[in-house]
Amino acid sequence: MVCLAPAAAQAPAHAQLQQAFEQHANRAVTEKVFVHTDKEEYLAGETMWFKLYVVDGSRHHPLDLSKVSYLEVLDEENKAVLQSKINLKKGTGMGSFYLPVSLKSGSYSLRAYTSWMKNFSPDFYFHKSITLINTFVVPEFTTEQATAAPDVQFFPEGGELVNGIRSKVAFKAVDSSGKGIAFKGAIVKEEGDTVALIEPLKFGMGHFYFTPEANVSYKAFVSPATDDSTVSTFPLPAARQQGYVMQLEDTGAGQLNINIYTTFQDQPVYLFVHTRQQVKVVEAQKTTAGRAVFRVNQQQLGDGISHITLLNQQKEAVAERLFFKQPTHTLSLEVQTDKKQYTTRQPVALQLAARHKSEHVPANLSLAVYRTDSLSDREEGNILSYLWLTSDLKGTIESPAYYFKQGSPELNEALDNLLLTQGWRRFRWKDVFRQQDAAPFTHVPEYEGHIIRAIVTDKNTGLPAAGIATYLSVPGKLVQFYTSISDENGEAQFITEQFFGLNDIIIQTEGRQAGQYNIQVADPYSSQISELPAAPFRLPDSYEQQLRLRHVQMQAQNTYWQQERNQLLAPKLDSAAFYRSPDKVYLLDNFTRFPTMEEVMREYVYEVRVRKNSGKFNFKVLNPVTREYHENPPLVLLNGVPVSDIDKIIDYNPLKVEKLEIVVERFFMGKDNMYDGIVSYTTYKGDLEGFPLPAELTNTAYDGLQLQREFYSPRYDTEQQMSNRKPDFRNLLHWSPQIITDEKGESRAGFYTSDLAGKFVVVVQGITPDGAAGVTTYSFEVKENTL
Repeated sequence: MVCLAPAAAQAPAHAQLQQAFEQHANRAVTEKVFVHTDKEEYLAGETMWFKLYVVDGSRHHPLDLSKVSYLEVLDEENKAVLQSKINLKKGTGMGSFYLPVSLKSGSYSLRAYTSWMKNFSPDFYFHKSITLINTFVVPEFTTEQATAAPDVQFFPEGGELVNGIRSKVAFKAVDSSGKGIAFKGAIVKEEGDTVALIEPLKFGMGHFYFTPEANVSYKAFVSPATDDSTVSTFPLPAARQQGYVMQLEDTGAGQLNINIYTTFQDQPVYLFVHTRQQVKVVEAQKTTAGRAVFRVNQQQLGDGISHITLLNQQKEAVAERLFFKQPTHTLSLEVQTDKKQYTTRQPVALQLAARHKSEHVPANLSLAVYRTDSLSDREEGNILSYLWLTSDLKGTIESPAYYFKQGSPELNEALDNLLLTQGWRRFRWKDVFRQQDAAPFTHVPEYEGHIIRAIVTDKNTGLPAAGIATYLSVPGKLVQFYTSISDENGEAQFITEQFFGLNDIIIQTEGRQAGQYNIQVADPYSSQISELPAAPFRLPDSYEQQLRLRHVQMQAQNTYWQQERNQLLAPKLDSAAFYRSPDKVYLLDNFTRFPTMEEVMREYVYEVRVRKNSGKFNFKVLNPVTREYHENPPLVLLNGVPVSDIDKIIDYNPLKVEKLEIVVERFFMGKDNMYDGIVSYTTYKGDLEGFPLPAELTNTAYDGLQLQREFYSPRYDTEQQMSNRKPDFRNLLHWSPQIITDEKGESRAGFYTSDLAGKFVVVVQGITPDGAAGVTTYSFEVKENTL
């Protein structure tokens, strides 16, 4: 018997289950990240645009926990070819990747996660397949289809087959590309008798019923629908002599019957149902004649996927399956344009409306408008299918948006087949009852800003050095200075603010300890890799003409619009230093420019006393309260870099210094760092030119939060602009990652068509503050301008 918490010892067993589960679920908040990309496929040399949505994993409300998300593009070997840190505000972020022409054609995986998510399996990261075609290298086109010989797997409902008990068995058949295929087959006993005929319903998935017999093995004989002369055999899972079988019956009247069959007689069993770790049903029964029936009202369940688990007397999970309840109140999005047909270089006026439960609501949306062709005609997932389905299922789901289409008579059955073949859970039941053994979290949430981690080790022993005062500086006119104390693992964590773009960073230990330690900047990206298989990559020869045209158009865009397409938006930064308002600011050009720094400090910086002891200069700051100088030396900075050797400041050329700021009060940084004032020098250039840095510090380039690229769309307001001969071959007409509808749920967008004719699709996705997600598509046509 598993021991439960002492406080619950007198409670009924099923109440103990609920209490233990809720304690486990409340141990940590879960995050989900969804990424809306402007398209699904790209050419090398194009730009990928994206919008991130971060929500609470249980209720799907936008979550303002993490301030940074990590985005990576992985190749087929799961090696990162592009990486970036995206600034998050109130659960959303945005950015772009330029796809360099050095990337080879293939299927890539876009993945996103937060620092907090690194505490859990990488299977919980956001993953999306991206097709990249490098047209600068002659693509290898093929007329071959994926191999027809299927791979078939079988999944008994509840988890296991038990001899003598009729069971529902789901199956999934895929080809060599991982796509579901059509086939015909039979389940045959070892002596040759057929017990069931099988054929998939959708995406290679289906199910059948049969009763396994003791000491009998079974095989499936399968032939592809396109080639009945090829037969493959696959074994069925072996049946157990004793065990439990779960069968879910949807009565169609809003009730689920959970039928339990077992070889164990008169045993207590427990039904536990949760929706994304929110407990919905906990019941206990005793089996009678090897059977028990639990009746669950669907109104008790939350929208989306619910886990239905059967536990035995020992509180061991012995059967489990999933049930999906279609979301009842999703975000309804409407799109309208002023016309359904346009000519080239013509303005498009677009209106958006957001409704939830028939009410107009404010929503946070992202919008893409792109030209459809044979390359982009793929049905992929969206924010609705990801939050409600994909993020809670194992493996890759083929066409997840299909399961949210209304009016399909086969939908419910196809969905149940999916749940039976791809179910999983985010936890292990044994961990629920052993919370005292749970490993501590190693990655803290970045709820203030990006955390730069550095490992401090002893130079002599190579071992982690604990309790070492460590400083990080970002040299520049904006003073950025951070402190940390290394922990037992030698790790120092610096919580940065406003750290955008590629910068030099300088990390050093406290002056008296300098030279005793090595400092290594830790990689902020996750080293864990999901076991999701890479999507196959094939280029049908029917793409050849389209790719040749797209290649010319892409090159023209990069040639004629290079300057406009590479504009970076300057982030809105707080210009104040970490010490906020200094007590005194000296603009040195307003004073006599003395040739030495010693003269500058002695002649008019009366707040700082300059002394020389034992041949070394030192500073002391005047305490304005006592009118005496502080006992300890101040923190001295040059462009944010701490300087412990004041002789180097005295020797520095004062004509390079623009201003000097003084903080006269005792200054505290965190709980472990105190300074008797601050003396901060800022140069005209904001660099350290001519200043000798100690050899023992770590000076390295570090990529901060991504600087946002501005999406450029030309205007054709005038006759001169209309007649401009510069070609406009945009296939992405508009990208707007941050649309906030007003109190009426409305918003507008405007853009111009390009020189390309064809069908264009508008894709809008987004979410409301209370977690209602939605997506819609709309299309219009552009025809050649014949005038």
